[in-house]
Amino acid sequence: MKVITLPESPDSGIKTVESRKYFNWIKIFAVLFIFVLSLTNAYAQTVPLETDVVADFGIDADVQRDTLYFTGMSITAPPAPGTDDWFHKVPNPDAPGAGVIDTHSAAALDSISQISAGQNESIELRMAADLYSFPEGDGRLWIDAVYFRDQQTSGGNKDMSTFDQKINKNFNNPNDWTLKTGSVPQKNDLIDVMGHLRRSIPSDEFVDSDDEFAIAAASTRSENGDSYLDFEYYRKDITWEEGAGNFVSLGADCGHSTYKFDLPGSSADGTDDDGSVNKHGDIIMSVNYTGGGDNIDIRLFVWIDKRDFPNNAAFLNFNSLGGRPFEFGDGNGRFPFFYCDGNSSNNFGYARIVLSSLETGKSLFAQANPTAVPAPWWGTIDSGGDLSDVYTENTFAEIAINATKFGFDTRSGEGTCENPLGSLLVKTRSSASFDSSLKDFAGPIDLGNTPPVTVNVDDVVFCEDDSENLVATVSPSGDYKFEWYYYPPTPQNDSIMVQGGNSVGGSNLNLKTYTPTLAGEYKFYATVIIGGNVNELGCYGVDGATVTIYDNPDVTAQNLDECEIGSTGAATFNLGDAITDADGGTISFYSSQANADAGTPA
Repeated sequence: MKVITLPESPDSGIKTVESRKYFNWIKIFAVLFIFVLSLTNAYAQTVPLETDVVADFGIDADVQRDTLYFTGMSITAPPAPGTDDWFHKVPNPDAPGAGVIDTHSAAALDSISQISAGQNESIELRMAADLYSFPEGDGRLWIDAVYFRDQQTSGGNKDMSTFDQKINKNFNNPNDWTLKTGSVPQKNDLIDVMGHLRRSIPSDEFVDSDDEFAIAAASTRSENGDSYLDFEYYRKDITWEEGAGNFVSLGADCGHSTYKFDLPGSSADGTDDDGSVNKHGDIIMSVNYTGGGDNIDIRLFVWIDKRDFPNNAAFLNFNSLGGRPFEFGDGNGRFPFFYCDGNSSNNFGYARIVLSSLETGKSLFAQANPTAVPAPWWGTIDSGGDLSDVYTENTFAEIAINATKFGFDTRSGEGTCENPLGSLLVKTRSSASFDSSLKDFAGPIDLGNTPPVTVNVDDVVFCEDDSENLVATVSPSGDYKFEWYYYPPTPQNDSIMVQGGNSVGGSNLNLKTYTPTLAGEYKFYATVIIGGNVNELGCYGVDGATVTIYDNPDVTAQNLDECEIGSTGAATFNLGDAITDADGGTISFYSSQANADAGTPA
C-alpha cells in the first residue's frame, strides 16, 4: 500500500499557489453534476476556478471544515473558523464549522472500516443531521448530503457496475440495458462523489434572500487521458441492485420522463404559450475531452416527445418564445435528435439543447486542486490503484450552483411526497459519439429525498343524537401542519377547511382529531413543517374518510342503545318490525349484528 503524506498539516491554513493547471475531467464532472440538478436550464460555460464561501460552505477543492485552500495565486491566510465542508474527523460540538457527512455513527464507521482496510467496496454515507433541519442553529437549512465511494478496477479488482459487451446506448430504454461485473480504464474510474443541498440566509454573499444551493465534489483515479462521460438525471426513480442484471426505471415514456412545455396553441386563450416548462423530464450532459483535457466538448440533451416538435420549424419557433428555459439545436442550425432505441415509432428521444440564460449575477462557483490536498482519513485511490491519504494534483474539485436562480429550488417540489430531485446516473462511453457504446456507471444516487408521510383516517358511523370523532394517524413523527376539509354532497360546493393548525415539537397533536356534525366526505392533510419553521413547508400525506349519521328512531318508550341495530336485551318490541322515525323515514331493526350485516331482518 502506498501512502502519500502532505508536507503541511491540513490545519496549517490556506496554501500558497504559484501556478495553476486548469484541468482534469473531475472539474467537468463537478460542473455537470450540479447542472444535472438544474432541470430548467442548460448551462455550458467555463467556470473560473476560485475559492468562495457559499452559504457558509467552503468551495475550495478540499474536504476539511474550518480551512480554506487556494484563495489566490499567491495569497496566504489563517484557517477560516466557522466554514462548513464535507468532513471533520473528531466530533467536537464546540468547533465553529461542521462536516455535513455522517462519519461517526455506528453504521458510518462500519462502512468506512470496509474501505479503509483496502476492501474494494462501494459505500454510501448520508448527512450528519436530519433531512431538512437546522443543525447549527444559524438559520441555514441542511436539506440532504451524500458521499459515495465507487469500486476501482486496478490490477485484479473488478467493478460490479459496468455495462456488458452488448451494444448499450444513451438513447436506449434503460430497462433494457445489460450490466455486468468487469474492468474499466483508469481514465473512466470514478472514486469519490459528494453532494449537498442547503439554503442560505439573507446576509450571505451571492444571494437575494434565502436561496438554495447545490454543492458537489468528485475525484477520479486518473490525472490525464481521454474520457467520454455522461451525467444523466432521471425525474422518476431508476433503481439497481448491486450485481443485478438490469435497471428498473419508473419513467413511463420508453423508460424516461418527458419534458412538457407551454407551446403555442396549448391553451384556449393563448396567454400562457410562452415555452415555459409544465413538467420537468430527464436530462443528460455528455462530456468529451482528449489529450488530458486540453479540448473539452460538452453537449446537453433533454428527453422529449417528438410529436411536440415534428420538424425543425417547430424547434425554431420554440427558440423564439419568451419563457423558454433553453434552446433546441447545436447552435449551428442543426437539431440533433435520437429516437428511443433508434426507432422512430417510439416517438420519444433525446434532443440536443444549448444555453438560454435569463439570470444575472454570480450563480456558479468552482475550484480544483492544483496541489495535493488531504483526502478523508480513510483514504482515496490514486492512479496506481493504491490507497492514498491525499487527492493528488488535479484529481479533486468541487462546485456550487445557486439552484434558486437556475429555477430548481426544492420548494418547487411541495406536494405529495416523492423524491424531488429523482436519480442521478453517471456513465462513460467508448468514444466521443453520443451513440457510442456505454462502458461504466456509478449510481443511481438519490439526493434530497423527503421521507414519505403516511396518513390514515377510518370511516365513522353514529346516531344523530350522539357523536364520534374522526381520528388521523400520521407517520413518521415530526412537525406538521394539520388540516381537515369537508366536502359537501352538492357538487357545486368546494371543499371547506373545518379545522387546521400547526403541530411543532409535539404540541397541538389534538389537531389530528375532529368531531364532525355533518355527514359526508372528509379529508385530512398532514404537511411537513421543515426545521420547525411554519413558513417552510415540504410534502404532504392525505387520506379521506366518510361520515355516516343515522336518524334516531321515534321510539321514546324503549330503552334502545343504538339507532340502527337493536339487540334482544335492549328492546322489548318485535325486532323484526319496521318503525317510522321522527323524520318520516323507515328504520328496520335486527336481532343481531350478523343479521344486520347480512341485511336479514329479525
